[in-house]
Amino acid sequence: MTYLRPTSHCLFALAALYACGSSATEPLSDDERTALAEARAKWNAAGLSNYVFEQRQLCFCPPGVGEWARVTVSDGRVVSAVRPEDGLPIESGSRLTVPQLFDVIEQARDDEFLSDIAVEFDAQYGYPTSIGLVSKPNITDAGRSIQARALVAVR
Repeated sequence: MTYLRPTSHCLFALAALYACGSSATEPLSDDERTALAEARAKWNAAGLSNYVFEQRQLCFCPPGVGEWARVTVSDGRVVSAVRPEDGLPIESGSRLTVPQLFDVIEQARDDEFLSDIAVEFDAQYGYPTSIGLVSKPNITDAGRSIQARALVAVR
């Protein structure tokens, strides 16, 4: 299992992993599936449907998706996304809620084009802070990285 750290170089790390390939037949090990279930249970126990956090995706995506966005979630739905540095609105259509981040991981488990899924979770709330989807060596443009940080509950 390779863990990706949230940096601006994650796309390059994904490309390097893509070039090297993986010998794993399952993208998540038993221990990783257990960690995923525990993290989701921790998130569910927190009972948050209103929160703000920062998020970005690194992939071959439309411009702006790779920028950090402060995402506001209200009643479990993304209601806005702004640039953290100046508060200006930013594209919000590809921004995900925390349950949707968990769904990305679950759906990726069955993706025949992926060789590995590397995930890190927040210690307090259990939400995924880094999701690295690593494509098989013979697949182009299937990998991506989603990063999340700085979640604050809104009461």
